[in-house]
Amino acid sequence: MADYSRQGLKKNELEGLLVWAADWIKQNRQLFSTIAGTAAVVVALTIFFFARYHIVRARADDKLAYAQGYFNQGKSQEALGIFDEIINSIPGTSADYKARFNKAMYLSEVRKFDEAEKPFCRPLKKAKPKTIIPLAMSVLGAIRENAGKYQQAITVYNNFLDTYPSTIYRPRYTNLSRGCTR
Repeated sequence: MADYSRQGLKKNELEGLLVWAADWIKQNRQLFSTIAGTAAVVVALTIFFFARYHIVRARADDKLAYAQGYFNQGKSQEALGIFDEIINSIPGTSADYKARFNKAMYLSEVRKFDEAEKPFCRPLKKAKPKTIIPLAMSVLGAIRENAGKYQQAITVYNNFLDTYPSTIYRPRYTNLSRGCTR
């Protein structure tokens, strides 16, 4: 009696497919070798690039730590150089955004407000992940406010509040006069 169960049908289909594949490979050895070799090269290159990308990101995190150490030692020019290197070499990564924020915060502290705004041009336009944009907007607003560019700061803050009404970076009270009783 023939085996008409699902397992029996699947087994027969698989056997048929394997026999067909073996016959095709025998008839097309050169083509099969070319396809298999190309697939192996693609897999090897993919593994290489992912591993390389991981190493570059790990080194960038190390460089960020070195830059922070330079700031703590008063070597701000060396730290700024490292931040610029990270920003230029691996754009769009988390290390890039950390370097931009650190650079902007330092430049803001030393009252170089126009230079402090520059690192935020890219995060406000193309940031990934999108969760970085509200933080960048709040810092940009603070930089402009500290620079005395009050109208530009108000514009950034209003855009921030309209675009991100429920973000954690939103002030607790958007209307400061609410809590005043004087």
